[in-house]
Amino acid sequence: HSSYSLKDGIGLTEQYINRCKEIGQKSIAVNDHGNCSAHYKWYKKCKKEGITPILGCELYIVKDVKELRERDYNHITVLVKNNKGYGNLMKLITKSWIENFYYKPRVTYKDLFNHQEGLIVLSGCLSSPVMEILKNEDGMNAKKMMKQAEELLDSFKDNIENFYIEFQPISFDAGKPVYERLIKLYNDKLKSKGFKS
Repeated sequence: HSSYSLKDGIGLTEQYINRCKEIGQKSIAVNDHGNCSAHYKWYKKCKKEGITPILGCELYIVKDVKELRERDYNHITVLVKNNKGYGNLMKLITKSWIENFYYKPRVTYKDLFNHQEGLIVLSGCLSSPVMEILKNEDGMNAKKMMKQAEELLDSFKDNIENFYIEFQPISFDAGKPVYERLIKLYNDKLKSKGFKS
């Protein structure tokens, strides 16, 4: 996240790209919360410095239109693969701000499914739909929880051509058991179904 992700990202475009150069990193993504405000500067600065820019967005997502007027939402990460994908990302972001704004700019699963061409969609961070299930805050039994998470991921894979399971190196205590459950689900069920990570 860049400084355009309020309370989440603090770095300026120049700082990130300069750090890339220092460590010899060849590409870097920007995926701010619900907006693409950093894209222009990010793209121009990366190109100038010979670094491949990866443009994206961490979208606020809800299951369907009935949930658009509820406070709850999740996150899902979307990266641009090509020009068609950039156009689709702009459609999603525009719709989230103009038609679906309620405390946050939101998209629905259907919006994402309808505009997924040219995009790479990642299952998301600890605030993603699947990780909310795997946090198991409702106290479901383990088998039911894993089945519910698997079914949700199946629906994303069935509706999104370039869908990947996102793994992050988590070092804080609250996140570790959730990612351990995702890794177990991936190894036990998802890998054999052809899920990519």
